[in-house]
Amino acid sequence: MKIEGIKLQNAFMKRTSARCSLTSHLLTFLSADYWGGLIFCLYAFVVHRPSSIVRPLALSLSSLLFSNSCSQPFALCLNIFLLILFDFSTYLCFWGNIITGAGGDTVDVTKPPSLTDTRFTECFIQKNALDPGGFKEWAFCPGMLFHSTDKWWGDHKKRDKPHEGLDLCLYKDRKDMIVRLGETAKIPAICDGMVAGILDDFLGKSIIVESLFSGCDRNRLCTIYGHIIPKDHLHVGSFVEQGDVIAALADSRRFKTNIFPHLHISLGWASKTLSYDRLDWKNIGDPNTLTLLDPLQIIDWHYVIMGRETCENF
Repeated sequence: MKIEGIKLQNAFMKRTSARCSLTSHLLTFLSADYWGGLIFCLYAFVVHRPSSIVRPLALSLSSLLFSNSCSQPFALCLNIFLLILFDFSTYLCFWGNIITGAGGDTVDVTKPPSLTDTRFTECFIQKNALDPGGFKEWAFCPGMLFHSTDKWWGDHKKRDKPHEGLDLCLYKDRKDMIVRLGETAKIPAICDGMVAGILDDFLGKSIIVESLFSGCDRNRLCTIYGHIIPKDHLHVGSFVEQGDVIAALADSRRFKTNIFPHLHISLGWASKTLSYDRLDWKNIGDPNTLTLLDPLQIIDWHYVIMGRETCENF
């Protein structure tokens, strides 16, 4: 997914302008005060900005109320005053369309915009030269899921705190056989962004990538790739594009653990005051750091959640 804030903004501006301008012209020409309508039209065509229904409605109502009962100069001054007064509606109209969407449907700002088409799994299959026909679906144990309180490895006991993300370790092939990811599986970037930090974790390293979105109350989306070995050229400040190989899975056998190599993904909106040099695995998920999201929505592929009995073998 390409993060193109300017193009996104321009697209909304075009849709907003088309919808609001039609209402503006209709209400203006229905107005009894032709001088007010003329001034509004001139203003609209010169400025070339979208106008919300508030402005033309106010102009038209003022015309209907005052054009017959007041002098023309008074009605003309009133229209000019209202035109200036309601100029902020230009921005309300634009931001209103950003939040509600072009079709008027409410957008949940806690969800990452346009991340349902990341092509992450498709890129993963391609970068690791897997058989596209042999990769049927991701397979998850309950303990691998977001906010799970149970471990999916070892003694399967309780975690110290709810899981901060999603663990990718297993998938099913077309024969419904469960396959583990290879120890050196290549990890593609989910979306465009800048490397904001590289942290140590108990199986390897973690890469923090920040992606910026325009038109959202929270516009800093943070993706954390955990238990990996970053590419040598990657450093804080590096820009990555969707599909770029940024790391390989860390070989957990080097740490003498009883846990299979896997990719941990955490996803969340960064707080406005967050400084990435203070972000670590102890405070991820705190209210003043990240508002965590379920990464299951960004893997962009079929998946199955296996029963606990099946997962006891891992």
